Amino acid sequence: MIIFNLFNWLNENSASINLLTSIILAVATTIYVVFTVKLVKETRISRIQQLEPCLTFYLDTTETSATTWFIRILNIGNGTAYNVRFEILKDLDYKGQNKLEEIPLFKYGIKHFPSKHEFKYFLINVDSDTSRKIKDYIEFKVFFNDSLGKNYEELFQLKLRDIYGSGTLTPPETYIGRLAYCLEKIEKKL
Repeated sequence: MIIFNLFNWLNENSASINLLTSIILAVATTIYVVFTVKLVKETRISRIQQLEPCLTFYLDTTETSATTWFIRILNIGNGTAYNVRFEILKDLDYKGQNKLEEIPLFKYGIKHFPSKHEFKYFLINVDSDTSRKIKDYIEFKVFFNDSLGKNYEELFQLKLRDIYGSGTLTPPETYIGRLAYCLEKIEKKL
């Protein structure tokens, strides 16, 4: 009897049920379309990020000397940087020290700079006249483009005081550094 009444009710209200079903289906389809559009946008952004280079520059010391400073250049992005060139705005000017304009990468640029690649150049030794040198800085612009031809321009200002005070450990903290340290001690004993 209950089943018979249910079939009767469904038969009498079939137009309302069809309308309700159509509305639910339309809402579900709209939600599905919105999520699909968002997914397409995220996929496009992710694909572009796989091609984007990101060059970064910083000052660093050596493992064995806290007064010998280098400039490190890394491409931390996933894409290759093409046609990298520099405009030096402020350079160091100390006798016996490297100038940015003398470093081949800064002087000539580079045709392509692969992802996860790094360059390291000696910059300055602050053994003497330290208080004057740590007030100095270097400033430059870097220009490059990605594989899609998008141009990038970034300004970097590296202050020497930012690295001042970073020391070295004796023995060094890395495995290779410790090996060199121990070999040096053995050599002195021999």
